[in-house]
Amino acid sequence: HEAALYDEPCEWVSRGGVAQGRLRLARDTLEFAASPPLPSNRQTTNDEAADPPSRVWSLSDIGHLQRRRYLLMHTAVELFIDSSALFFNLHTKRKREALRRALRRAGVDERSIKSRHALTEAWQRRELSNFEYLMELNTISGRTFNDLNQYPVFPWVLKDYSSESIALTDAGVYRDLTKPVGALNKERLAQVGAHALVRNPQEQPLCLVETILPPPPLRGL
Repeated sequence: HEAALYDEPCEWVSRGGVAQGRLRLARDTLEFAASPPLPSNRQTTNDEAADPPSRVWSLSDIGHLQRRRYLLMHTAVELFIDSSALFFNLHTKRKREALRRALRRAGVDERSIKSRHALTEAWQRRELSNFEYLMELNTISGRTFNDLNQYPVFPWVLKDYSSESIALTDAGVYRDLTKPVGALNKERLAQVGAHALVRNPQEQPLCLVETILPPPPLRGL
């Protein structure tokens, strides 16, 4: 083994589960060495995800890195290889920053993200498709396909899911975008109104809009 630029315990996070192991960065390679899981403390029910083989990647194959949160903590990084990505939780922000600096010294740059304003302008100029634009917004918000708690989200636009075919020029196939999701269903809106009427304004001010809006992570997009 050549001298390591970084060598610390980590978690490899994927949709299949979380694997404990050790991440080792050398001058030209990145290696994940899996730790045998304890029978009484398995990290996932998916045996393949829990017991991955040790893996080695060439740094020349890693396009860029991006800092991520894991369980609301700024302790993770995501490394992008072609159309896939590797998500590692380093347990502490200090260790995450140490890995980030080591990767940059080894030639793996952090992704430069356009500002939301620049992204919107590029989308308006049709330089980005709707899908690309929404995926960029998801990326800026820290969402990833590797962590189900931070999975990318897309706006709910259509309301006709029963027809065999739809005409995108027909306004009737789209939901009413002037209303929040919680106000689209008449029964749901009636329940919200009834709930608001029984509240004591002196103890808790009436706030109907807050009740029917989606939760903050969805509002961010």
